[in-house]
Amino acid sequence: MILIYIVILLLASLPTFITLFRINKYRSIRRNGINTKARITQISMQNFFRGQHLLKLSLEYKDYKSGLLVYGEAISANSKHQVGDLVDIAYKPNTSKIYIKGEEKNYRPMLVFAIILLIFMVFAVYKIDEMVINGYV
Repeated sequence: MILIYIVILLLASLPTFITLFRINKYRSIRRNGINTKARITQISMQNFFRGQHLLKLSLEYKDYKSGLLVYGEAISANSKHQVGDLVDIAYKPNTSKIYIKGEEKNYRPMLVFAIILLIFMVFAVYKIDEMVINGYV
């Protein structure tokens, strides 16, 4: 029975660990990557369930080594962006991932939800074990 409890708790902690991993990766790139400004050249909206949407931004910025214009894409939940705006970005030179500064706050609601889910599952496992011990199940 203890093995079932461990599996339930591991599955419940998975969203928390994934969210913390993404926050840590974002902060690492922001801290250790190349920080620069990029100009938005195109915006396309991606719709999701219940009218939620993300913006796919096409960006141009200068490469830190060659000084040539480089084109890339980033995803943003901020709908205030306009074509031609300058945004602060961070990127690693060897990858194509571009992160817009200030977007890490979008992970906070998911982290809160994941922690609440984990606490609920710990309580549920405790109550299930209590019922098993008392012979209700």
